[in-house]
Amino acid sequence: MPDFLRQFSSDLLAALSSLGYPGVFLLMAVEAAGIPLPFPGPILLIVAGSDAAQGVPNLVVTGLVAASGSTLGALALYTFSARGGPQFIQRYGRYLALSETRLAAFQKWFQEHGGMATLLGRLMPGTRIYVSIPAGLSHLAWLHFIVSTFLGCFAWCFAFVLVGRILGASWRLAAQVFAIAEPLVLWGAILGVIGLLVWRSRNHHK
Repeated sequence: MPDFLRQFSSDLLAALSSLGYPGVFLLMAVEAAGIPLPFPGPILLIVAGSDAAQGVPNLVVTGLVAASGSTLGALALYTFSARGGPQFIQRYGRYLALSETRLAAFQKWFQEHGGMATLLGRLMPGTRIYVSIPAGLSHLAWLHFIVSTFLGCFAWCFAFVLVGRILGASWRLAAQVFAIAEPLVLWGAILGVIGLLVWRSRNHHK
């Protein structure tokens, strides 16, 4: 890695580490609202988790704060989509890197998965932010959206905070391991949700 990139990475991680709970809440809200950050959201969570390993913030509280910020940002995107309708997305979708073809794919996926789409969508890279849009366009019940969004966001956020906790102060290693950790966290979370649904279904039929 070039020296200037290494220095930038080091400065960025140090800045993220100094944000505390308010910064984590705000940045996760911004990301969930569809506004691009100069770094992937999970990097922020890994750094926050690494601080938790040093006893600065509480691990669960960090996950709750991050999930709350994500839920607020998702609610904003949901509200704009519900009130603005397809015209809003067609007009501003390019700022969210969302083409009409991609939007149609998200809407089809949302319709196929029904009420679980919002929860499952929060566990999938590339979908976890944009799932708020078809939810808003289809006028999914407000309370259902908030509850399923928060649960999915907490599972996602806590998983990466936990990765940071395990890695401790190895910030550079955390940044490098992100590319490997993200799909592992994704499939672990999805398998966990599927296992829970199967368990509940079996108990329901007994």
